[in-house]
This record gives sequence, C-alpha cells and structure tokens, in this order.
Amino acid sequence: MRSIAQDVADPQVQAIAQFLALAASANVYFDLVAGRVVIRAINPDWRAWAGLRAYLDEIGMANVEAYFRATSADERERYARVA
Repeated sequence: MRSIAQDVADPQVQAIAQFLALAASANVYFDLVAGRVVIRAINPDWRAWAGLRAYLDEIGMANVEAYFRATSADERERYARVA
C-alpha cells in the first residue's frame, strides 16, 4: 500500500489536488457524475474564477477526469488535506 506522501510526490496528482482544494475554497466543486466531470458552484467567489479557469486550462479537464477515475473519495479527501 502506498502512502499519501508517495502518491502526492507525483507532481500531477499534487497539482490536481491543490487545484481542487483551491477551487473548493472559492466554493467551486468538481465531481464525477455519470462518467463526466461536473463543475458545481455554490455562491462562488467570482473573483477567483479567472485564476481557477487558467489553472484548469493548464492542468486539462482530461487529467482532472483521470484523477477522479483513479482515486476514491477518501483518497481525494486525504490529498486535499496534504495539498
């Protein structure tokens, strides 16, 4: 079994976990629903949207989707705490 530190040492995993934590801090949430990544915003901080969008363009939606498919909800929660 791999430790969180080993998994987060992967730069792509770390970048996506940090991005998702940053998005959540702006009340923007990503989830995998019916095989597709869904963006949900609940009273979002619109001032942060331009930055979030730039990061999302850099990371790529396909990589975010792959992250969701490769990790469980528990793993994503742990990675967010490490990020």
